[in-house]
Amino acid sequence: MNKRLTLLLLCSAIAWPALAQSSDLADGEVMKLDKAAGTLTLKHGPLKALNMGPMTMMFVAKDKAQLDGLKVGDKVKFRPLNEAGKMSAAEIRVVK
Repeated sequence: MNKRLTLLLLCSAIAWPALAQSSDLADGEVMKLDKAAGTLTLKHGPLKALNMGPMTMMFVAKDKAQLDGLKVGDKVKFRPLNEAGKMSAAEIRVVK
């Protein structure tokens, strides 16, 4: 019985961060891109992780390479980050 409990706790500890992270993703629409500067303007829904309401704002891409496949009008999911007052977007993915 003790081995089962240990296994259950271990599996829970591994799965919990993945579940928590997926809920931090936000929905957005690409309004503007500046690949040279590494920025994008997103019209986004609520940013629950940052306690912000929906609006349109510019983000710095954490990884400029993620901008390569994007175009204005794309619907995306992304992880919003506030790093010392500088808004950035990570894990940017196009949603079909």
